[in-house]
Amino acid sequence: MIVIVVHIFTCFLQLAKPPIPGSFTIAGAEGKSAGSVNGIYEPISGEKQHGLPVYKKKGPQNLYCEAAKGATSALRWYVKPGNNRGPDSTVCFGYAAIKEDAKTLPQDSTSWTVNTADGFKAQESITVVLASTAPVPEDMVVNPLH
Repeated sequence: MIVIVVHIFTCFLQLAKPPIPGSFTIAGAEGKSAGSVNGIYEPISGEKQHGLPVYKKKGPQNLYCEAAKGATSALRWYVKPGNNRGPDSTVCFGYAAIKEDAKTLPQDSTSWTVNTADGFKAQESITVVLASTAPVPEDMVVNPLH
């Protein structure tokens, strides 16, 4: 019982801290994967995938948002479990397109698709916004010309 209370308190403290610069929030996902997709994602310092930042979901879940390119898919942002991380892993709860020429960040992606009870479905209800008003760190600014 004490271990559970300590774990809940620790999770609360993590969520209560303000998001770090470059963080973003995904909201509005619906269906069986909504709880995995919705939330605040914080950049992991120094980690990149396909030249783009890697983000970890804030809280106790081991979830990440990172760029990946599957054998038959274009480069996309994937919200995925930690055990499926990697540049080629497309196992996920949801994804969004990345414009190859612009290398857009998650908050710039306009079309998100989420795993629902009926398979993956595009969800126009999803919004992605920066979670911190602090400037985006220089190492996260993506130069579309490279």
